[in-house]
Amino acid sequence: MHLMLSWNRLIVKTGNSYAVNANHHRFQSLENELSVRVGMLWDVLQLRGSTGLSRYWSNGTDYNHTYTNWYYELEATAMYKRFMGYFMIQSNRNSFFGESLSSGENLHILMLQYRLGRVNLGAGIINPFSDNYKREQENRNRYAGSRGAWHVKESAHLAFATFSYNFSFGRKYQSKDKKISNSDTDAGVL
Repeated sequence: MHLMLSWNRLIVKTGNSYAVNANHHRFQSLENELSVRVGMLWDVLQLRGSTGLSRYWSNGTDYNHTYTNWYYELEATAMYKRFMGYFMIQSNRNSFFGESLSSGENLHILMLQYRLGRVNLGAGIINPFSDNYKREQENRNRYAGSRGAWHVKESAHLAFATFSYNFSFGRKYQSKDKKISNSDTDAGVL
């Protein structure tokens, strides 16, 4: 569990003007996360899941805001001989500070890799089960509040390729095999 307290004065320059967050007195956040990993199941499959809850309190001269966000992330990795498959899905992990809310990403990835000696070749797809990538922003100021969103349809079903080469550094030691003979050839004394 992690608790963050801060008392900050924020000054941001935008073009020729300055935005001063002078009425912002106190910000607190409490973030809890639980993560569970299981594997290797059947010497093939590894699973990981995380879930968390973030709670934010933001207090100023003329505002008091609270925001709660629940999020999760699930991963599955399967390895068999030279193949590796990977799937990940995560929900929005939003953040809140002052009077501004920024949304996280809804994301999922599907990937397959093949190892050939020291070379790994792979291909994958981002957001294979979605047709839209969206991130939202919100300002909760009572005088000049605003909402906006980014939509990128081109990132849905985005294919990618991976290539990696494993460099090996340092000395290589080879152990000498000691031959063991467990045969009994001595007849012994009767």
